[in-house]
Amino acid sequence: MRGAIDSDSVVTVTGGEHPRRGEVWAFVADDGRLVVHRIRHLDADTVTPRGVGNRHDDEPLSRSRLIGRVVVGRGPAGDRRFGTIDRIIAAITFRGHTLARAAGLRRR
Repeated sequence: MRGAIDSDSVVTVTGGEHPRRGEVWAFVADDGRLVVHRIRHLDADTVTPRGVGNRHDDEPLSRSRLIGRVVVGRGPAGDRRFGTIDRIIAAITFRGHTLARAAGLRRR
């Protein structure tokens, strides 16, 4: 999640079973790496994450691969807290970008 959390940052993760759209979650990638991305879409058995700097959603992944919700990212620039306000702003931003693309105001 470059831009929000640097690659070499330390994150604090809290347990959780019910991710919500716009929240930042840690999960295990196919290659075993720990990845921190924002949740874009939710289905009964899967979630679709996307990194802040990425233009496209990641492949949907099983909810069983989620580790927990990220509440703090600690990097060279200091601490960044992720909570309800951050989640709401992210959801509105993602929705605005989607609407702008549909209207032809933003490139895909």
